[in-house]
Amino acid sequence: MDMTAAAGHPAKNHHMWGFSLEFWNSVIVWAIGIAAVAGAISVAAGFIAGIVGYRLSDVTQKATEAQIAEANARAEASKLQSAEANARAAEANLALEKYKAPRSIDAPALARIKDALQKYASQEYQITMFWDLKEPLAFSEQLHQALQQAGWKFIPHGAGGSFLLGGMSGVQVWVHPNAPSHVNEAADALTTVLSQLEFAPVRKQQNASATGDNIIRLNVGTKY
Repeated sequence: MDMTAAAGHPAKNHHMWGFSLEFWNSVIVWAIGIAAVAGAISVAAGFIAGIVGYRLSDVTQKATEAQIAEANARAEASKLQSAEANARAAEANLALEKYKAPRSIDAPALARIKDALQKYASQEYQITMFWDLKEPLAFSEQLHQALQQAGWKFIPHGAGGSFLLGGMSGVQVWVHPNAPSHVNEAADALTTVLSQLEFAPVRKQQNASATGDNIIRLNVGTKY
């Protein structure tokens, strides 16, 4: 038995840094509690961060893939437009070359003219052209050879010949209004086949006051 305590002197309370042990016990309990809460918050925050990060990565990847797909689509569209532009340019160049090229009756065209006109063999015709233009002269000669192969009969112009004056394009097919039906049929057949070959023929009728005959008169002008 502590005689000091028994004599009425109380035992001294233990302190640390000026605070009682009970206080420090409370501090420890609160610190442990706060640490536990902080740990739970940290775990939850890490879990949320993981989920959000995964979703964000997924959305970003899809957005990137969509942008890549859109860029590829634009590139393909650009290639297609470029190909179409090249094709149109090639067509335009071909049309220009065809426009600039002189008229020519090649072997297939010659066969078509012969097949269309030989049923009107012996049909009389004359050809008048520009005497000083190379292209109409050359085409007139080819047309003359085609009509010869079809069996048509060439009627030369009289003394001094005949030449076109002034501007004229294409081929004019002249027939007298009093000409027989077979002459008109031959002129129609000639106009049709020349039109099919894109030689721009025009059916014309002579003045009724002119002397009537069975001759189909062809005026060969420039190409355009």
